[in-house]
Amino acid sequence: ETALDQTGRDVSWLTLALSGFVLLIACANLANLQLARSSARARDFAVQAALGASRSRLVRQLLTESLVLALAGGVFGILLALWLNDLLSRRLDFVGGVPLPLSLDWNVLGFALLVAVGAGIGSGIAPALFVSRTDLNTALKSRSRGSTGDLSRHRVRRLLIVAEIAFALVLLVGAAFFIRGLQRFAARDPGWRTDGLLIGTLTLPNALPTDRYVTAEARLQFYERLLQRVSILPGVVNVALSSSVPIRGYEGSRKLAVEGRADPPPGLEPVADYVMVTPDFFPTLGLQLLEGRLLPDDVRADGPRVAVVNETVARQFWPGESAVGKRIGDTDPRQRNWTEVIGVVRDVGFVANFGLPETRLQVYRPLVQEPWGYLAVSVRAQHPERLAEPLRRAVAEIDPDLPLADLQTIRGSVDNARR
Repeated sequence: ETALDQTGRDVSWLTLALSGFVLLIACANLANLQLARSSARARDFAVQAALGASRSRLVRQLLTESLVLALAGGVFGILLALWLNDLLSRRLDFVGGVPLPLSLDWNVLGFALLVAVGAGIGSGIAPALFVSRTDLNTALKSRSRGSTGDLSRHRVRRLLIVAEIAFALVLLVGAAFFIRGLQRFAARDPGWRTDGLLIGTLTLPNALPTDRYVTAEARLQFYERLLQRVSILPGVVNVALSSSVPIRGYEGSRKLAVEGRADPPPGLEPVADYVMVTPDFFPTLGLQLLEGRLLPDDVRADGPRVAVVNETVARQFWPGESAVGKRIGDTDPRQRNWTEVIGVVRDVGFVANFGLPETRLQVYRPLVQEPWGYLAVSVRAQHPERLAEPLRRAVAEIDPDLPLADLQTIRGSVDNARR
């Protein structure tokens, strides 16, 4: 479990706990108001009882009133939450200007309505019980509708006030921890530099025999020409190609085998995100090398199979020892395709995915050894937004029939991923 996941989980549980204390305060306050209201209406209830209304009928009346009030408050709260979520998601930014995604789904709305029903019943139980125990003779002899009620009712109201103060103090302390946890969550490090990046996607047609990029050699030639052309654009610091980028998640997960380890039962094989990258992928995105070396610039398509893995792979399969020099491969025992690990980099977090990823294992392989037709073009520059049109023109000069899609900064990519 990474520190990012633990921090996010801590914030989630603390948010739920604080919401629960707010709900308890609201229920205690509502119950107190209902008690005061039922005291004022004691003579009315006594008259209804004298006219034939049963105690259960009076209890149902009070519970229904409490339930209607709670549901009305719940609906208003949901509408207010929708508005506040939209407001906050547009104003709160995290690392690299990435906005905080806040949304409500049907599960959340259903839970909120159930809580509202429970709050209505819970806050109406005490007033209903007191009404059911009201002495009819005493209530009918009361001269005014403003009777303050008996001693036991006063005692319960005082206890409710004490409970509200106690919950408020706990809420205040919890809010301080929540703010601290939110600060840690907002300042989290995704493991790569999200600022100064411009990212676009290309799809090389290679499905049909007549397509221009049907062969691996044609795709490799395009990669080389594209990298050379983009690298000379004014303001470009680094440029890299990859099969995916860590926005919502890496694409291309595979099962893997570890040399020297027995194969697990079918269906229980470890799954890793395999990312095909050019050597400049790591400095372009700002991935930190922890051990060994990165992919060399002179890696060949027909050369030895090499890979760089993240620290989770190294820690899971080779705890307490170096991962460099170890080998991973395919799960097919007839064709392992062993690949040597030459380096270890930091874990990478997905800036548009605040949930748990499908897998924490990440393997980076040379794009030249597995040339994909779908590419992400990542350009690092001081002012990346100014390079959008020059980058499109550079691609058009190489192949005018090949459009560069989804060209935007990290903030734009995250906004697009949330839609």
